[in-house]
Amino acid sequence: ARIAEDDPGAARLVMRRLMGKGGGGHCGPALFGLLRHPKLVAAVEDLVGPEIVGSSVYRIRPKVPRLVDGVVPWHQDSGYLQPHCDRHLIVTCWIPLVDATPENGCLQVLPGAHRRGILRHCRRQNADYLIIPDEDLGPDGAVTVPVPRGGVLFLTNLTPHCSTPNETDIVRWSIDLRYQSAEVPNNVDV
Repeated sequence: ARIAEDDPGAARLVMRRLMGKGGGGHCGPALFGLLRHPKLVAAVEDLVGPEIVGSSVYRIRPKVPRLVDGVVPWHQDSGYLQPHCDRHLIVTCWIPLVDATPENGCLQVLPGAHRRGILRHCRRQNADYLIIPDEDLGPDGAVTVPVPRGGVLFLTNLTPHCSTPNETDIVRWSIDLRYQSAEVPNNVDV
């Protein structure tokens, strides 16, 4: 947070290093242990079945106070996936490492909007994120979802969601992990 306050450019470099490109940038026994946590795997098994694949695409996300780079616009995870994945359930487990509140940038979701399938996604010039245009979000009202440290927000690949700005003085940390049935195609070319 202090780095961002003094030098936003340096903070962006640190964030990119932490988040990695195409994955979280980190590996090792601790992360593997989290990915295989028995309670988490049991909950995912209830959704996708007993043969589970944990995705190599995960993100450790520092949401730095007042740094616009940490705000993630409305999107569906399927917007980033190959089209052959769209009709299969991919579960994202969004896990805050500190209490996630409206003040420090918790997620918002559009309940029920997953029933409309894949929405149109656009990329703003020089932007890292795909964006669902406001006019395509539909009539479903956004719900802000605070999650306590140690909690998990389960999202499908079709759930429109975004993160809000961090207006506090501390970094809001989270990690997102993805799982799917071993019986469905993964996000590689077929």
